[in-house]
Formats: sequence, structure tokens, C-alpha cells
Amino acid sequence: MLSCAISVVDGLVLSCALPEASPPELNQDGLSPLHMASARGDVDIVRELLKLGSHVCLAKGRETRIPLHSAVAKGRTPIIVELLWHVQIPSRT
Repeated sequence: MLSCAISVVDGLVLSCALPEASPPELNQDGLSPLHMASARGDVDIVRELLKLGSHVCLAKGRETRIPLHSAVAKGRTPIIVELLWHVQIPSRT
């Protein structure tokens, strides 16, 4: 299990204490740490969170939006690029 404090976002310390297969926990607003970092445009935090595995890219928030939606809504081009490099879309075959 990876366990490390990453950074402070909105006064909260984000930590990576999730095993690879666990879905990220959502906050009271229905957002994962990757959703929040993507919306804020924090490339360093996004990169650290992506080290947990590509599954975090497809984690759906309360409104069934993935972190990529958060980055696009805020126009965070560097974050969009990072997320697209890490996402693994399941095959339809």
C-alpha cells in the first residue's frame, strides 16, 4: 500500500493510501482528489495521484463525471494532456 502526504488542497492534506484496485474516496461534494487537482490545474498533484494507477482517471464523481471533465470545464490543457496519456479505455470486443 502506498501511503504518502502529497499536498494541501483547499486546506486538506491529500494522501495516497489506496491500494491499486480500490476506487478513490469522494469528498462531501462528490469529488475525488484527482477531480479536485484536475480542476485546480495542479500538474504535480495530478502526476502523483496518477501513480496510483490508471483506474483513477476513470473514477466517477457523484455526477458520474470523470476527472477529465473537471479539467476540460476549467480549460486546464496541461492536465487534459496528463490524463489522456494515462487513461486506459476498456476495449469493446
